[in-house]
Amino acid sequence: MAKVILITGASAGIGRACADRLHDGGWTVVGASRRGSSSGGWTPMVMDVDSDESVSKGVATILGEHSRLDAVVACAGWGLAGAVELTPMAEAKDQLETNFWGAVRVVQEALPIMRRQGDGRVVLVSSIGGVIGIPFQAFYSASKFAMEGYGEALAHEVAPFGIHVTLVEPGNVRTDFT
Repeated sequence: MAKVILITGASAGIGRACADRLHDGGWTVVGASRRGSSSGGWTPMVMDVDSDESVSKGVATILGEHSRLDAVVACAGWGLAGAVELTPMAEAKDQLETNFWGAVRVVQEALPIMRRQGDGRVVLVSSIGGVIGIPFQAFYSASKFAMEGYGEALAHEVAPFGIHVTLVEPGNVRTDFT
């Protein structure tokens, strides 16, 4: 039986590359995004990580169709650029809503399934911007710094249940993100 993985942000960039690669490697891939588009043989799903209801329904659908969820790659995100003093608060909050809280929503829905299975992998796609602050990308960096602390703490909490957490910290990657 192929392992089942949910990848958020799968319509483009690193998320799409992960979906394509893991599908080619024999995984059953559900690639979630607001657009619900697919570039290959994996299953697309419309899911907005900014919405509790959308994430809950999406994970429930995966469980209903596959009876398991072995891994999550939390890759949904976007970048906000500009000077801190000129960035509207609403945009700054939106940045953290998607990049940080979106990943938290997905992980919270997936963990009970993985805990029942006694196994699982959570991959949090952070950034070099979560290790060093990037000028004129303060709120992007803040969202990724939050991801770093969350991921490190989460790894300790879920290890006794056979669930492993990985933080990925890419630098610039040639995608349409930047």
